[in-house]
Amino acid sequence: AVGLQRRGHEVAVYTAHHDASHCFEETRDGTLRVVVAGAWLPKRILGRGYAACAYLRTLAVAVRVAFAAPRADVVVVDQVA
Repeated sequence: AVGLQRRGHEVAVYTAHHDASHCFEETRDGTLRVVVAGAWLPKRILGRGYAACAYLRTLAVAVRVAFAAPRADVVVVDQVA
């Protein structure tokens, strides 16, 4: 992402969760713009439904990307549940 920025591309990282104590330096220091969407959604409901909640959080990020960057040339999805 940083390499693409250096070549003049606009880069944004969309995620459902961003922890400043556990992330790449470039997302912490502002080199890369980070947009958090869906963080308000739970990871589990009553200790269950982890996969369903992960799906909903991913869907929230996808909707945010669709509306915020509808003309994006490239979208890379790297989901770790």
